[in-house]
Amino acid sequence: MANETLYEIALTNPQGKRLLVSYANKTPSNSRMATVIRSNWARLECALGCDILTFERKAPGKAPYALRPTAHRTDAVNWTVAYTGRTLRDAKSEGELPWIGDLK
Repeated sequence: MANETLYEIALTNPQGKRLLVSYANKTPSNSRMATVIRSNWARLECALGCDILTFERKAPGKAPYALRPTAHRTDAVNWTVAYTGRTLRDAKSEGELPWIGDLK
């Protein structure tokens, strides 16, 4: 059995900070990314104070998913969730992003 390629999915804030959400197997797709977001929702909500996920039509240079801060979290910022274009192999050789699960 051949090894499957794993693709990096990360959060990015307006200042360019990036956090690893997960790696997804198979060909990158919006539906696969939505599954990864749902399975990591508790971590995302807790770490970022975001509780609203919006789907935005894919436009050049834009991520298809965005996390919006809740009204009660003034310190939260808007984050986007997208494939980074890197594989797990790339991340290991170039340096892995901090994982969302390590945030308190």
